[in-house]
Amino acid sequence: GVSRWVALKLENMQIEDPIILPVPLHWGRMLKRKYNQAEVLGTALSDRTGYPILANGLMRKHATKPMEHHTIQERKEQLEGVFKVNPAHESALTHRNVLILDDVMTTGTTFEECAKALSGKVDCQIHVLALARVCKSA
Repeated sequence: GVSRWVALKLENMQIEDPIILPVPLHWGRMLKRKYNQAEVLGTALSDRTGYPILANGLMRKHATKPMEHHTIQERKEQLEGVFKVNPAHESALTHRNVLILDDVMTTGTTFEECAKALSGKVDCQIHVLALARVCKSA
């Protein structure tokens, strides 16, 4: 299934012993949805590959509005500084290959902001992987 395809993509990336870090949902959205699709994908990928997953390694400081109709600039403004490293897991991420995982990438802003949060707190190698890429037509 899907985890097989993502595992093949991860294998092609040739990252040594990564720790899987799903992009987090804000707790309010998590309560409404009951699941985080990036975490579900990450768990399946972890089960298939044996690489560890750290589901709460990153946290959202506050909720953001749905962004499907926003410009790149609006997305950047809304997501700037919204992610932080969970202090309880800084040592688990230090000196690791960290794979930030999300289900869909549109502009890359979410990955960029997650990477900024990590690089500001933890000495690690950052890699990103998304299940799908949304391409917007002009």
